[in-house]
Amino acid sequence: MPQRVLLVDDENGFLTSLASYLTRQGLKVWTAEDVDTAMMLAVELRPDVMVVDWMLKSHTDGLDIADSLRHAGIRPRLIVISGYPSDQLEHKLGAMEDVGFLPKPFNPRQLLDMITTARTDHEL
Repeated sequence: MPQRVLLVDDENGFLTSLASYLTRQGLKVWTAEDVDTAMMLAVELRPDVMVVDWMLKSHTDGLDIADSLRHAGIRPRLIVISGYPSDQLEHKLGAMEDVGFLPKPFNPRQLLDMITTARTDHEL
């Protein structure tokens, strides 16, 4: 069965391009541009991995989405992406278990490698 990935980013062109690449690599990919859609899809589909942008236009960050899901018993592996790394982000990441981080811009292959590693680690 293909790895199930939920991508959450409010930049539509970036999201579409990344989803297309990952789908061509054999992954099952869903996308969300906002918090409500991300939460609905995560609850319904239970992805193996969530790739979330830290800073969303809704002023909710991707880590808040992941935290809400974890409190609901949904625990996908988490990869945070951001073009704005900061001390605040570093502090939040340090307080969470099992979270990957990839600064923007990145090569989509880097993300694919992280997703593959997340799957391998999670299956052990």
